[in-house]
Formats: sequence, C-alpha cells, structure tokens
Amino acid sequence: MDIVSALSTYGYVELFNVQSIEEALSATSVLGDVIPLNDQAIQTLLATDREAAASHSFSRRYGRAAFPLHTDTVFWKTPGRFIVFFMAGASRTATLVLPLQDTRKLINLARRSNPIFLRQTVNGPIYSRPWTQESGDCALYDPCYMQPANRAAKDFEAAMVELSARAHSVAWTGGKVLIIDNWRTFHGREDCSNDRRVLYRFYRGRANELGA
Repeated sequence: MDIVSALSTYGYVELFNVQSIEEALSATSVLGDVIPLNDQAIQTLLATDREAAASHSFSRRYGRAAFPLHTDTVFWKTPGRFIVFFMAGASRTATLVLPLQDTRKLINLARRSNPIFLRQTVNGPIYSRPWTQESGDCALYDPCYMQPANRAAKDFEAAMVELSARAHSVAWTGGKVLIIDNWRTFHGREDCSNDRRVLYRFYRGRANELGA
C-alpha cells in the first residue's frame, strides 16, 4: 500500500529505515509542498521544562508530562494537512495517534451537541467548533489555543480524555518516519520525563490533498 492510500485508510503511516532528514523529505514529497512554521521548514522538537518553553506551546503547559490528543496548527485558518515526524535514534517516549474510526465517531457525536470553543488564531480570537467544513470536515482541537465556551465543549474535552486510552502507541525505534493526517485524526505524546529524545517535524500538503 502506498503512502496516500495508507493515510486515507488509517490516518497515519510509519516508514522504516529512513536514515536522514533528507531521506524523510524525499520519501514524503508525494504529499505536497513543505509548509513552514514560523519561517522554519523543519522544526526540532526537544523535551523541555515548562519554565524554558515558549508561550502557548504544549511544553509551556505540560512540560515533560504527556501531551493530550490534539490537532497541530489550529491557530492557522486552515491547519497544516500532513505532519511528518522523523527520528534518527531511538526513544522510550512513544507518539500517540487516535485511530481514524475513533476520531470520526467523536466528531459525528459532537455534531449533535454543537460544542463551541474560543479559538486563538493568528488573526485574533474566533468562535469555533472542533471541526471545520472549510477543509472537508477537518477535525480541530488543541487545548492550548481552544477554550470551551459552552457545556458541550467541556463534554467534548472529557470525551477526548477518555479516548486517549484507545490511542495507538507508535514507538520510536530509530530511523523512522511517522506521517499523520492532521485533518483526520488526533495525536499526542507519552510522558518523557526520563527521555532526551530529538524529534524533527515538518508539514506538507495543500487543501486539495487526498480529495478534501
């Protein structure tokens, strides 16, 4: 199964025996352009204590503790489509990915209760549901940038916590790429208090990828 088909079916895919960031870029070129974040094409992610972390980041809020399930770049009008993670070495700290079917089930249930969040974006705060039809029903949630504005939103957050137990654990065994469809599923991270991992990340894709 090729990368595009696997992402359509599962919402994420692992690539093995990738030895460099250059190989990671080459292997994922089918997914579209690299989309910079803060003028950086590739970001280096390190486990960081709260005091040393940037504001509005997960590390500032959670430090080295586990990161909850979320969508990346919700502060953009349209979040980045694909997240590509690469790690050359091994790590004891796994990345968590919610199965595609669980994400779909959560969003479908949320439509009945209409949760509303106050979402911080680069253009200022807006009211937002945990999905957006502008991007083909893109799942949308990040507790760092989205605060519940009604009871249904608080219930949605509680459901996210419960679903964390169903997340798939993706182990970093060295020389691996993990690609996540950021519009179709949520991801998080295990506690990394005793881990000094170095993870690289970049975003790919445009709004028409995978037919959305």
